[in-house]
Amino acid sequence: MHIELVPGTECPEDIRSLFTEYTRMLISECPGFARYLEMQDFDSELLNLDKKYPPPDGRLYAIFVDGAAAGCDGFRKIDRLICEMKRLFVRKEFRGHGIGRLISERLITEAQTAGYRKMLLDTLPFLNDALCLYKKLGFYEIPRYNENPLVSSIYMQRDL
Repeated sequence: MHIELVPGTECPEDIRSLFTEYTRMLISECPGFARYLEMQDFDSELLNLDKKYPPPDGRLYAIFVDGAAAGCDGFRKIDRLICEMKRLFVRKEFRGHGIGRLISERLITEAQTAGYRKMLLDTLPFLNDALCLYKKLGFYEIPRYNENPLVSSIYMQRDL
Protein backbone atom coordinates (compact mmCIF):
# COMPACT_ATOMS: atom_id res chain seq x y z
CA MET A 1 0.00 0.00 0.00
CA HIS A 2 1.55 3.33 -1.13
CA ILE A 3 0.47 6.32 1.00
CA GLU A 4 1.12 9.92 0.01
CA LEU A 5 0.20 13.22 1.69
CA VAL A 6 -0.43 15.99 -0.83
CA PRO A 7 -1.02 19.68 -0.03
CA GLY A 8 -4.61 20.64 -0.77
CA THR A 9 -3.47 23.38 -3.15
CA GLU A 10 -2.03 20.67 -5.41
CA CYS A 11 -5.26 18.65 -5.53
CA PRO A 12 -8.18 21.07 -5.02
CA GLU A 13 -10.73 18.92 -6.87
CA ASP A 14 -9.92 15.93 -4.67
CA ILE A 15 -10.24 18.11 -1.56
CA ARG A 16 -13.59 19.47 -2.74
CA SER A 17 -14.83 15.94 -3.40
CA LEU A 18 -13.68 14.75 0.04
CA PHE A 19 -15.16 17.79 1.82
CA THR A 20 -18.47 17.36 -0.01
CA GLU A 21 -18.68 13.64 0.81
CA TYR A 22 -17.80 14.38 4.44
CA THR A 23 -20.37 17.14 4.89
CA ARG A 24 -23.12 15.12 3.19
CA MET A 25 -22.43 12.28 5.61
CA LEU A 26 -22.63 14.67 8.57
CA ILE A 27 -25.87 16.26 7.34
CA SER A 28 -27.44 12.82 6.81
CA GLU A 29 -26.72 11.96 10.46
CA CYS A 30 -27.37 15.44 11.86
CA PRO A 31 -29.53 17.69 9.61
CA GLY A 32 -28.74 20.72 11.80
CA PHE A 33 -25.14 20.53 10.62
CA ALA A 34 -26.22 22.29 7.42
CA ARG A 35 -26.80 25.48 9.44
CA TYR A 36 -23.31 25.24 10.94
CA LEU A 37 -21.85 24.94 7.43
CA GLU A 38 -23.74 28.08 6.42
CA MET A 39 -22.30 29.92 9.43
CA GLN A 40 -18.82 28.81 8.33
CA ASP A 41 -19.48 30.02 4.76
CA PHE A 42 -18.68 26.51 3.55
CA ASP A 43 -19.58 27.21 -0.09
CA SER A 44 -16.96 29.96 -0.17
CA GLU A 45 -14.47 27.66 1.55
CA LEU A 46 -14.88 25.08 -1.21
CA LEU A 47 -14.14 27.72 -3.84
CA ASN A 48 -11.25 29.33 -1.94
CA LEU A 49 -9.42 26.54 -0.12
CA ASP A 50 -6.19 28.54 -0.08
CA LYS A 51 -7.81 31.33 1.95
CA LYS A 52 -8.95 29.29 4.99
CA TYR A 53 -5.85 27.13 5.41
CA PRO A 54 -2.98 29.25 4.04
CA PRO A 55 0.57 28.38 5.08
CA PRO A 56 2.43 29.33 7.16
CA ASP A 57 -0.56 29.75 9.53
CA GLY A 58 -2.61 26.79 8.30
CA ARG A 59 -2.36 23.53 6.41
CA LEU A 60 -4.64 21.35 4.35
CA TYR A 61 -3.77 17.89 3.07
CA ALA A 62 -5.34 15.10 1.11
CA ILE A 63 -4.04 11.62 1.72
CA PHE A 64 -3.83 9.21 -1.19
CA VAL A 65 -3.63 5.43 -1.00
CA ASP A 66 -2.37 3.77 -4.17
CA GLY A 67 -3.28 6.91 -6.09
CA ALA A 68 -6.86 7.19 -4.78
CA ALA A 69 -7.97 10.11 -2.58
CA ALA A 70 -8.62 8.44 0.78
CA GLY A 71 -9.05 11.33 3.18
CA CYS A 72 -8.21 14.84 4.27
CA ASP A 73 -7.43 16.99 7.27
CA GLY A 74 -6.36 20.55 7.95
CA PHE A 75 -5.84 23.25 10.52
CA ARG A 76 -6.45 26.98 10.53
CA LYS A 77 -5.22 29.81 12.69
CA ILE A 78 -7.45 31.08 15.49
CA ASP A 79 -4.82 33.34 17.04
CA ARG A 80 -1.05 33.51 17.42
CA LEU A 81 -0.90 30.50 19.76
CA ILE A 82 -4.08 28.56 18.94
CA CYS A 83 -5.13 26.68 15.81
CA GLU A 84 -8.16 24.56 14.99
CA MET A 85 -8.18 21.15 13.33
CA LYS A 86 -10.80 21.05 10.57
CA ARG A 87 -12.36 18.49 8.23
CA LEU A 88 -10.70 15.24 9.29
CA PHE A 89 -12.31 12.66 7.05
CA VAL A 90 -11.37 9.20 5.80
CA ARG A 91 -13.51 7.45 3.23
CA LYS A 92 -15.17 4.27 4.51
CA GLU A 93 -13.22 1.92 2.28
CA PHE A 94 -9.92 3.24 3.70
CA ARG A 95 -10.83 3.21 7.40
CA GLY A 96 -9.09 0.90 9.84
CA HIS A 97 -5.62 1.32 8.30
CA GLY A 98 -4.32 4.24 10.39
CA ILE A 99 -4.92 6.83 7.66
CA GLY A 100 -6.64 9.32 9.98
CA ARG A 101 -3.94 8.93 12.60
CA LEU A 102 -1.17 9.43 10.05
CA ILE A 103 -2.56 12.66 8.62
CA SER A 104 -3.52 14.02 12.06
CA GLU A 105 -0.07 13.32 13.52
CA ARG A 106 1.49 15.18 10.59
CA LEU A 107 -0.77 18.18 11.21
CA ILE A 108 -0.03 18.20 14.93
CA THR A 109 3.70 18.22 14.20
CA GLU A 110 3.32 21.02 11.67
CA ALA A 111 1.19 23.05 14.10
CA GLN A 112 3.92 22.71 16.72
CA THR A 113 6.54 23.78 14.18
CA ALA A 114 4.39 26.79 13.26
CA GLY A 115 4.53 27.90 16.91
CA TYR A 116 1.05 27.01 18.06
CA ARG A 117 0.63 25.95 21.70
CA LYS A 118 -2.90 24.54 21.48
CA MET A 119 -4.98 22.79 18.85
CA LEU A 120 -8.76 22.87 19.21
CA LEU A 121 -11.53 21.01 17.42
CA ASP A 122 -15.24 20.43 17.56
CA THR A 123 -16.89 17.17 16.68
CA LEU A 124 -20.16 15.30 17.01
CA PRO A 125 -20.96 12.42 19.37
CA PHE A 126 -21.91 9.94 16.63
CA LEU A 127 -18.39 10.14 15.15
CA ASN A 128 -17.15 7.40 17.48
CA ASP A 129 -14.04 6.46 15.52
CA ALA A 130 -12.94 10.10 15.31
CA LEU A 131 -13.54 10.61 19.04
CA CYS A 132 -11.43 7.55 19.86
CA LEU A 133 -8.66 8.79 17.56
CA TYR A 134 -8.69 12.28 19.07
CA LYS A 135 -8.34 10.85 22.57
CA LYS A 136 -5.46 8.60 21.46
CA LEU A 137 -3.78 11.68 19.98
CA GLY A 138 -3.98 13.45 23.34
CA PHE A 139 -7.07 15.61 22.89
CA TYR A 140 -9.33 16.14 25.88
CA GLU A 141 -12.76 17.72 26.30
CA ILE A 142 -13.07 21.43 27.01
CA PRO A 143 -15.93 23.95 27.25
CA ARG A 144 -17.41 25.37 24.07
CA TYR A 145 -15.01 27.73 22.27
CA ASN A 146 -16.92 28.78 19.15
CA GLU A 147 -20.37 29.65 17.84
CA ASN A 148 -21.30 26.12 16.78
CA PRO A 149 -25.12 25.99 16.99
CA LEU A 150 -25.27 22.22 17.58
CA VAL A 151 -25.90 21.61 21.27
CA SER A 152 -24.61 18.04 21.03
CA SER A 153 -21.17 19.13 19.83
CA ILE A 154 -18.08 18.04 21.70
CA TYR A 155 -15.18 20.47 22.04
CA MET A 156 -11.63 19.24 22.46
CA GLN A 157 -8.10 20.55 22.87
CA ARG A 158 -4.58 19.19 22.59
CA ASP A 159 -1.66 21.00 24.13
CA LEU A 160 1.19 21.21 21.66
